[in-house]
This record gives sequence, C-alpha cells and structure tokens, in this order.
Amino acid sequence: MDKEIFERLLQKQVEGKLSAAEKIQLQQAYDQLFSEEIAAGVDDPALGPDEAKELVIQQKIYARINKQLKYSFHFRTFLKVAAAVAIVLLGPLLFSRLNHTDQVDYVEVAATQSSKIVKLNDGTNIILGPHSTLKYPRDFEAKDRNVFLTGNATFKVKHNGKRFIVNSGDVKTEVLGTFFNVVTVPESQQTKVALFEGKVRMSYKNRGNTILKPGDEWNCNLKSAVVNIRHDENIQSNNLKLDFKNTDLTEAVQQISIMYGIKLSVAQSVDKDLKITGTIYYRSPKETLKEIAFPFGLIVKQINESTYELM
Repeated sequence: MDKEIFERLLQKQVEGKLSAAEKIQLQQAYDQLFSEEIAAGVDDPALGPDEAKELVIQQKIYARINKQLKYSFHFRTFLKVAAAVAIVLLGPLLFSRLNHTDQVDYVEVAATQSSKIVKLNDGTNIILGPHSTLKYPRDFEAKDRNVFLTGNATFKVKHNGKRFIVNSGDVKTEVLGTFFNVVTVPESQQTKVALFEGKVRMSYKNRGNTILKPGDEWNCNLKSAVVNIRHDENIQSNNLKLDFKNTDLTEAVQQISIMYGIKLSVAQSVDKDLKITGTIYYRSPKETLKEIAFPFGLIVKQINESTYELM
C-alpha cells in the first residue's frame, strides 16, 4: 500500500472515522506487514510462547511504521499513537494467526444422573461424574491438550508427548502422571484433586505450581485462594466412586474396567438389557463385581490377576 494512504488510514483510525471499506484496507496493510515479518524470521520457535511472538511482531511493525513516516515531529508523535491504536485493535487477529486457530471444533458431553465414560481420540479415558460437563477439542492439534471440566471426573490420561491440562475454572491440573480425580463444588466454592498414580502439577489463577504425588489430596478454597494439601493412604477408597441410575450393564462394566485397570467381560448368556442403579465405592475389583452380580444372580469368574468375567 502507498505510504501516504497508509498514514491517512492510521490517522482516520485514531479519529474513529474509518469507513467499512477503509477498515478492510488497513487490515490488508497490516496483514502484509505481518507476512513480511514472518518471512523475515520472526516466527522462530526460540522466541517462546505465542504471546512473546505477538509482542515481538507488534514491536517490529510499530518500528517499521514509525521509520517510514516523514512528517513533522508533532504529527509523527500523533501517528505513533495511531499506529499503536491500530496494532491494539488488530491484535486479536494477530494472536489468532500465531495460534493457528482455524476455528477449533469442540465437543461437549454432559452427564445427567449417572456417571458416564468419555473416550478421547488420544486414548485418554474419562469417567464423567453425575451432573458434570466436559468440553474438549474433537482433535488435539495444539501443543497442549486442554479440556474444560464443570463438576467432577476421573481421568486416566494417555501419554503422547503433549501436556494434558484439565481446566476447572481458574484451577489448572497439568498432567505429569496418569490417574486422578477432580471435583469442583460450586456451592462451597471448593475444588479438590486426588492423585492416585503418577504426578500432576496444580495451580490456581496461574499461581502455585504445586506438584502432587500419589496419595496427595489438593483442596482449594476458590474464594479465599487458600490451598491445603494432605496425604491419605486410603485416597482411592475415599475419593473414587461410580454413580449409576438405570445404567446399562455394558456401560457399568466399562466404567469399572477403567476405574480398576482390569479387563472385564460379560458372558453371552447374560441379559445385556440389565440396568444398574446405585453407588459403587472403590474397594477391590472382585468385591465390586460381586456387589453388582449379586442382585442379578450372576457369578464373578476371575480368569487371572487382571481379567474377570460376569456370567
């Protein structure tokens, strides 16, 4: 774009007099500057997070605009403001370019009165608690795997080299391990994370960065931001449970398999239309299966240490 036209558009921008067509012109000029800076090597991974790249490119574009201006000192100062305003107004577009956010396709799953399984395409298994909601990208294309939880869920995360982060409002659970439970109680403004296996890093409003070890329970008062951590040798029996209400036997079997990390099958002779209602607390696989089998007159057959069959 001609330099004088660009300067005129910047001046009209700061005066709030840009027409719709002129806004497109200014956007196109900014796009060109952006592309030139990327071609010059600004989009270098060594620059760090996207926010840092954004700032670097903004500074470079500002410097180029300022360098090209040939007006008096007073008018150049005015145009500096105009350039800064233009960059601020166009910043969201720049940020979206740096994150390569062609619109992310999110999936939202809600559990009603029963817990339910959510299987992500990265191999992660989640048991979503009753009256809870999980939102996640259909495809994890970003450098981090971010999911958004309202309520409570138990996660068994599959490692693939990308961080897995559970966002529960301002609480972030960054997965360094595999098996944990997140519970948010809006009424009491409390969030609790219990770690069963591996490691997770906890933060609230991007502060804290506490690493938990198996058996740790992290409690945060969302109002006061006070965090308490306690160790509980019986953490799984005190935190893990499954809630069923008219749940299909096949669905219940899958949830139990995930909770205990076992292989569980149902014999062909068993009526697949059986429904289960009740709460199952974490004990041992065999005790839990017997509790489910008894009302239906079923038998629990243990094939080996980690394989069972209901028959």
